[in-house]
Amino acid sequence: MKLLALSDKSCRLRAVPIRWFAVILLITLWSYSIQLWALTLLQESAKEYQIKAVYLYNFSSFVSWNKEAFANDQAPFLYCILGDNPFGTQLDLTVHEENVEGRPIQTKYLTQVEQITGCQVVFVAPSEETKLQAILAYLRQRPILTVSDIPNFVEQGGMIKFYTNQRRQVRMAIDPEMLQKAGLGVSGNLLRVSEVIHR
Repeated sequence: MKLLALSDKSCRLRAVPIRWFAVILLITLWSYSIQLWALTLLQESAKEYQIKAVYLYNFSSFVSWNKEAFANDQAPFLYCILGDNPFGTQLDLTVHEENVEGRPIQTKYLTQVEQITGCQVVFVAPSEETKLQAILAYLRQRPILTVSDIPNFVEQGGMIKFYTNQRRQVRMAIDPEMLQKAGLGVSGNLLRVSEVIHR
């Protein structure tokens, strides 16, 4: 009987670490699944901004700037990001060694709207949403294409807004009147593939 009791006790002692091991394993798997979910979201975000970087670059083929938009004939074509950069290196990679009508393309990262001197395209990052009204007021009627993915960007006075449809595809909304007021020409091809907004 003592032997049986000892055997039962040893079984119970062995069962404790097994139970704890199961708990630890579940926590580890749960933690891994959270990390995997976060990584998936990160990858989706990277892909989204990779697409937006390509769109930004291609806008230079469908929008035209007068000579007055450049300091001189040798001035580069500047893509400027205002606020926290959501593109990572995607925009730099997209425009690397490219040009717009012979002008070399450069990227510039801004913390304040007053630094926009020389910019032809300004992407207003989501981090600037609370300052959007002041930013757009400062940029209004300058020969600068304003782009963002801030909700209601076009409705508040911006020119082109990125948004995602129900299929998670990147699409554009555009206000051609705002481009015209800034002295920018816009191709009908761009209007045909965009949601045109009239305010």
